[in-house]
Amino acid sequence: MVMTPEAWTVIGTGVVVLIAIATSHRHLRDEFRREIRAFRDEIRGEMKAGYDELRGEMKAGREESRGEMRAGHDELRGEMKAGREESRGETHQIRAEVGGLRERMARLEGLLEGLREAITGRKAA
Repeated sequence: MVMTPEAWTVIGTGVVVLIAIATSHRHLRDEFRREIRAFRDEIRGEMKAGYDELRGEMKAGREESRGEMRAGHDELRGEMKAGREESRGETHQIRAEVGGLRERMARLEGLLEGLREAITGRKAA
């Protein structure tokens, strides 16, 4: 079988078209990869920015909470100190009252002892 010039022309044209398609495909594939990388980098940048923003907000919230806790702690500490001072004052007052009651009780015991002696006419042991 002998190939005619027209057949060779068709084969040559087919080869040129296939080469053009392959080159175009490679070019499109490379461009698609560049776009995918650019999109991936953009997404990573946005995620990092969101992460950094969230981290900053969390840090600010943590600092705010610490400040509130310190204020609450200081307030509670002041109240406890005032309560302690008040308790000390009340304890001192109660001790004084107990001392006064002891003195009254000793006097009453003395009076009872005297009354017993007066009734019985003798001294109790």
